[in-house]
Amino acid sequence: MRQIRLAVLVVIGVLAAFYGGTASASGSTASSNRLNPPGLAAKWSPEPGVTGARQGGAKKPAVELPSELRGGEATTHVYLGVRNGKAVYVGITNDLARRQAQHGGRFVLVSITESPVTRGEARAIEQALMVRNPGFENIRNSISPKHPWYREAVAWGEAWLHANRL
Repeated sequence: MRQIRLAVLVVIGVLAAFYGGTASASGSTASSNRLNPPGLAAKWSPEPGVTGARQGGAKKPAVELPSELRGGEATTHVYLGVRNGKAVYVGITNDLARRQAQHGGRFVLVSITESPVTRGEARAIEQALMVRNPGFENIRNSISPKHPWYREAVAWGEAWLHANRL
């Protein structure tokens, strides 16, 4: 239990640094940034009465995922690439250890999905994070802005992030 709490505090600290907040020893965060609401730790123990079906520990947003991204098995994680305590990259993978080896020492991967999501869901979440963070080092979009369903996909990703307090 102590190791789990420590791991949660490390992730909260990394996410707090990513969103511009600070993490305290109790795990709480403080920030004026709308992307980092107080109580980020609620991701780990969801509030009662929050709408959205639960799947694998993550809340599903009320917004509908575009049909082009639906289906498939939940085998994919969304991660942040963190360097010097700051998120600089976002990506998706079905094997975090392999992906970390591929990135080498560029940054450390921190999964933001508590449990796997489908590839389509992961792409929507990844693209929403790229839109939020135009300074990330990503060189290509996960979803092309030319797709007619691009805005719906980003809205779904943003809703997922919001529902999961990220």
